[in-house]
Amino acid sequence: MTFVLFESAVRATLLAVAVGLVLRAMRVESVVVRHAAWSSMVVIMLLLPALVTWGPKASFPVLSPDPHQGASLTSTPSALDAAVVRAEAQVATAIDAPLGSRWSWQTFLTGLYLLGLATFLLRLAVGTLRVRRLVRSALVDKGNLTHAACSTPITVGWLNPMVILPTDWAQWPQRQFDAILAHESEHIRRRDPLVQWVALLNRAVFWFHPLAWWLERHVSALAEEACDAAVLARGHDPGEYSEYLLELARSAARGGGRVPTLGTALPGARLPHRIRQILDGRRAPRISKLRLACTATVLTITGVTFAIGTLAHAQPTPAATDLQAQPNGRELVTGTVPGSMSPSPAEPTSATPRPTIEDAATAMGASISPPFRAGWDGISGSGSVQSRGTVWFTQDLSDLQTLSAEGLLSVESRTVFFSSRRVDFRETNGAIRRSYYVDGSEQPWNDDARRWLAAELPFLVRRSGVAAKERVQQILATRGVTGALGEIKLLQTDSVRGLYFRALFGTVRLGAGDMNAALSLAGNLITSSSELSATLGAALTAGGLEASDAFFETVERISSSAEKRHVLIAVLDKPNLALPLRSRLLRAAASIESNTECANVLDAFASRYTIADQVTRESFLAALETVDSTEEHNRILTKVVDHDRDLSR
Repeated sequence: MTFVLFESAVRATLLAVAVGLVLRAMRVESVVVRHAAWSSMVVIMLLLPALVTWGPKASFPVLSPDPHQGASLTSTPSALDAAVVRAEAQVATAIDAPLGSRWSWQTFLTGLYLLGLATFLLRLAVGTLRVRRLVRSALVDKGNLTHAACSTPITVGWLNPMVILPTDWAQWPQRQFDAILAHESEHIRRRDPLVQWVALLNRAVFWFHPLAWWLERHVSALAEEACDAAVLARGHDPGEYSEYLLELARSAARGGGRVPTLGTALPGARLPHRIRQILDGRRAPRISKLRLACTATVLTITGVTFAIGTLAHAQPTPAATDLQAQPNGRELVTGTVPGSMSPSPAEPTSATPRPTIEDAATAMGASISPPFRAGWDGISGSGSVQSRGTVWFTQDLSDLQTLSAEGLLSVESRTVFFSSRRVDFRETNGAIRRSYYVDGSEQPWNDDARRWLAAELPFLVRRSGVAAKERVQQILATRGVTGALGEIKLLQTDSVRGLYFRALFGTVRLGAGDMNAALSLAGNLITSSSELSATLGAALTAGGLEASDAFFETVERISSSAEKRHVLIAVLDKPNLALPLRSRLLRAAASIESNTECANVLDAFASRYTIADQVTRESFLAALETVDSTEEHNRILTKVVDHDRDLSR
């Protein structure tokens, strides 16, 4: 949603600038034509989110050719691999720390937008209902609708607009009544209430964009100017008509303002400017049919261009991208799973030694269990990946290596104002077929497509948590524990970080130093209590108490009292805790805010250990002092006394 709204807002801004320039360049002074142009702008802006999401796309190859796109496909494997490594490195840099916090900001911005949207849609709905109520309660007086709530004339209604007059309309001079009725009749003929409602709807959808607010006011003001011009064209005196408008403005002020409903009400918007125009007496020259046709044509082309156009690089010479003349072995690979990529055996039992980093070197690729679907949506763009069957990637996540029988993998991304790209991989009769699309049009599978895929796949894998266990195994085999922790820093959500941490703890036996670094990083990165609790549980199983200070410091970072109690009880389930660990556990228990949860931990401790030694006793009593409940306080003390009595027998 964020990406769609951002791109729509950018396109609308550029289109509005283009419309203004076209109207100025074509010297359009006719208020009717300008009103029609800006009203069309409102409609296009309102439709932009749908056009961006589902509409057709037209690529304009106005950018210079990609300097790498024309590279010969006969490049050596080392050169192509170097290009892939550079692409992955660029992605790693691009999605570093800023994207680590992007999702929380995106969630906040999405919630803020939806709150604003609901508020303005509610206001629009209330105004629409007031119109219906106003029409239903209006009275007929000498063939005209009147209502006591109207201090000035107002035209309301979408499909069947009508004029509602104030109750004192009969006291107006006939010339004033004729001028006012001519003004409101022009609103009816032009369907201005409907245009105003659409402008208000557009403002509700794009409430965050100043352009939407300006368009609503500008279109309303142009409608009033067009109706003024129509009144003067019927022969009404400009001076008298100006006096009528001023009198209606004074009447609205005496009545406390206009009726709070949707409609075009006299005296209308920008009254001082309109009166100066009326009294000036200069009328805009009529626009010729030829200039009108040219203006409409240019505006139509401009609207279509900014609504569905995307920028693309110009294609290099055909010889540079002729895949038939320069075949590449990566175009077609067999669907048989290589031995090194075979599914891993069952998890080892507790009697089996835990694998080392060297053992992890046998894990060659990441896999997705079917079915799978993940996507991302941000201000700068959006993307998605879908699969059917089992998928194996290359080690660097730059390409697909193998698909299971009848498998499918689809990867797609879109960037603001640039082409959408998609690659479909299909397994057919033991072979993988690649189909590459730019804006829905199939293109050759060339180096440009490979570089795009190499840049897109790592991002999606890091964002979705696909095959976290296999990915951690790959990193351990090539970059060690430090590389795995560095990779975790690039991840974007707590759930994915938790998957990687648990995969790390379950893959290799970490030394005290590495475990300390991993636990400290988990405490700094993961804010979700449940994810941090699950991560600590995996660390505990993997020997996390060997780095006891880091372990318990991370426990204290858990905000949920229940999750903190869950972890500490799991520690107490470990047999024969050393005295320093018991004391450190009790200090962590003292950080639990809930009286009940803290008491539960102390109860579990008292059931397993005595507090005979001074250090343990001081730590236990300090934790007990944090329990404010007298009932819980007494219960724990009784438990301690009973337990010591049982041990002395």
